Amino acid sequence: MINDFKLFCDKSDLPVVVILVEHGLLEDVLFAVALKIDQTEFNPVVVLTESRARLSRNFANGKLDSIPVFVSDTVDFSSIDTISVAVVSDIDYDRPAFSYKTKVIACPHYFSEYMASDDNITLNRLRLVTRLLPHCDALFVAQAELGNLNYAECEKLFNNVLPAAGQRREGLFTLIKGGYLKADLVRERAEAEQVEKDIVLIAPTSLSMRNFTEEQHQNSWYVMLQSALNSLPDAKIIFRFHPFNWEDRLVKKFMDEFSGLDRVVFDTNPSTIPSFTRAKVYLTNCSAGRITFSIATDIPNIMYKPHKGGEIARFGFLVRSQLELEKTLRECYSNSSLMQKEILKQRESEVLGVGKSFEILLDSIKALAFSEDRSYWTSFERRYVSGDWSSAHDWREWWKSTTLPGANAIPDHIREYLVSIFPEGAPIPLPLVFHEGDNI
Repeated sequence: MINDFKLFCDKSDLPVVVILVEHGLLEDVLFAVALKIDQTEFNPVVVLTESRARLSRNFANGKLDSIPVFVSDTVDFSSIDTISVAVVSDIDYDRPAFSYKTKVIACPHYFSEYMASDDNITLNRLRLVTRLLPHCDALFVAQAELGNLNYAECEKLFNNVLPAAGQRREGLFTLIKGGYLKADLVRERAEAEQVEKDIVLIAPTSLSMRNFTEEQHQNSWYVMLQSALNSLPDAKIIFRFHPFNWEDRLVKKFMDEFSGLDRVVFDTNPSTIPSFTRAKVYLTNCSAGRITFSIATDIPNIMYKPHKGGEIARFGFLVRSQLELEKTLRECYSNSSLMQKEILKQRESEVLGVGKSFEILLDSIKALAFSEDRSYWTSFERRYVSGDWSSAHDWREWWKSTTLPGANAIPDHIREYLVSIFPEGAPIPLPLVFHEGDNI
């Protein structure tokens, strides 16, 4: 595939804009970006990664007739100098590589709550972005403050968190204050479809969520479904597991157990939008989709989490017991108009650029393609941390001295680099969290 794709890029008469789509990560959004690109100025092309192409390919075949779609067995496009701009998601399991002549924009796949928690940086989340920093030129962010961080703090943190190792992109790194793509797409399609809101949407978080044990995940599924059945005897229920978990044995077992209920439908559509547009209330045990949903629809979400830790209740309700959950479900379902007004007020005070995100991203693609600047950008010079590390202990002490209080977990890219420079002398304990007295 890579040779055909290279030939396509080399022969293009217009600047090539590559949209790199990974299964389950901004699929709908990135397809929409591709379709909105002005084809009189650019030549847009979608690339699906082979490992995530099963659902994406089916979707793309039906939706992108006017745009070339390639399925790739590699994400290393560094040999292709004729890609003008690339747009990727923020989670780069395979770390896509592009030529330095290509300007790369990373787009977070959900609201920037994931960049900061209540009073400190959660590095296990922040690493999703910082590990991309060396490989891209711009980060499209959903709000100006990046959670609780201002731009000056982001500059300090981004530059401190990355060691000088391997090839890095030089020059400016740009933060694009762009609004929230995913929510804007949901709003756009919901308004176009005009469907009746008549369901309860239950959408658990991914099984990879570290704040849950396997037993807690399973228990929450049963409680959420039973609460909806008990408290709303006439309501239809759509249960949508995280796309990454559709083949998991626990998920299959749960779906088999309840698939015979008339009021319950299990949604495995590649797109979340059909369920989002019909939902009168959104129920989850932690999924960040709750925030996307509420920003897009002005309808409250409910997060059921009986065990404490790691939760941020926004645009809705946090409940700790099944009794609280059933009561809150009844209130949200029966008083949706009143709830909508409150959610709308909160959204207007917290979310920038509502309804304008695609316009801003398309404008930024154009600016990067033609080496222009934009007033809504904030850019800073990249400075990669370097040091003469004689031992793993030195690395540990440096890491502790450059992170914010309470943020003491080692991101994967730091761990990998640590192993590479101390392959024999640095056994790293799991979990990767420093405690006083630990030796690594």
